[in-house]
Amino acid sequence: MERRSFVKRSVLATAGLMLSPLFANELLAGSFHPQSIVKLSEPVNHVRHGLMADQLTRLSGLPSWLKVGVPQRMFRNGISSASDDLVSTNILVDEHSLSVMQMGQRFHIHAAEEQYEIDNTSTEIELKPGLNISAHKLGFQEELELEPGAVLMVFEGKAQLAGGMNLNRGDAVNNVEAGRLTSLDSNTIFISINRTNHE
Repeated sequence: MERRSFVKRSVLATAGLMLSPLFANELLAGSFHPQSIVKLSEPVNHVRHGLMADQLTRLSGLPSWLKVGVPQRMFRNGISSASDDLVSTNILVDEHSLSVMQMGQRFHIHAAEEQYEIDNTSTEIELKPGLNISAHKLGFQEELELEPGAVLMVFEGKAQLAGGMNLNRGDAVNNVEAGRLTSLDSNTIFISINRTNHE
């Protein structure tokens, strides 16, 4: 009896050890990441010359289907930084590209051949069925209910997730838990990327 039990447990343990790398690879490949803050790059400054070459990269901690470019700051006056410079961040979601652009206090998203202004209302963009972008501008202490599993990127201001996690400009969070996001600034701009189809 003991021999049969030993053989059965040995086979189960061996199978478990052999399968564990497959599950570990699946976890590391981008299917799941715990909720943690990922820092986006600081903008690269450009004088007016037209030779900008943006590199889209996958940031560790964000899903493999999402690539984010280094934000590009184009000096409005051509030689030095000012409050109304154009800052553009390119994002690739699956095969769909979008740009988040800021000029002073105005924000726009260019996606799917359309340009959307991010104002005091929520802007919903469907790139394809199951792949949605939501852009939001919140005032101080305004709240928004979040969809679970989304990727959240803060482009301006400060906010706090329901669990107490504080987010600042340039922060991203993968796999957001359902709950409320509260703005801690008078002008908080962020986007939420929901991908429900996993083709």
